[in-house]
Amino acid sequence: MYSDRREYSDSRRRDFRRRERERESRDHRPRHSHSPSPRTASHPHSQPWDMVELGNQFSAQLSQLVSNSRKRIEALTELAAPLKPYARQVVDLIEREMLNASGERKLTLMYLIDSIVRNNPGEYAMVFSQHLPALFEAAFVTADASGQQCLIQLLTYWDTHFPPQVLTRLHAI
Repeated sequence: MYSDRREYSDSRRRDFRRRERERESRDHRPRHSHSPSPRTASHPHSQPWDMVELGNQFSAQLSQLVSNSRKRIEALTELAAPLKPYARQVVDLIEREMLNASGERKLTLMYLIDSIVRNNPGEYAMVFSQHLPALFEAAFVTADASGQQCLIQLLTYWDTHFPPQVLTRLHAI
């Protein structure tokens, strides 16, 4: 009976090791390693079809951003990170939403722009800077007094993110 129990135990260990090896080969990483796999080293979404899916997710979540929700803004900012190569398309989506948005929603979208630019520096700031003065003015004109104060506060954060000529145009509004 002891040998049966031992064989059963050995069989379970072998099965466990086999499953571990299969998982390792599937994940491309060593067992018990805390380093990311090659697929997740830059971002888990690296294939072109994954980018399309991310773009669709971004668009869907952007349309759901109807109030100043920090959680939604952070989620959109996180989705924007791997979409940097497609920054122009992401910015176009946000600009289109700004054109159709109400005053309060425009302020929320300006917060989204702020979050994306500050958390993903470089490409997004360059692309946003092309139309930022017009977007800012549209938000400023439709905002109430407290919204205008919030927009003025955003300007103080952007000094290190946008080129001086853009900042000059923004401060002139």
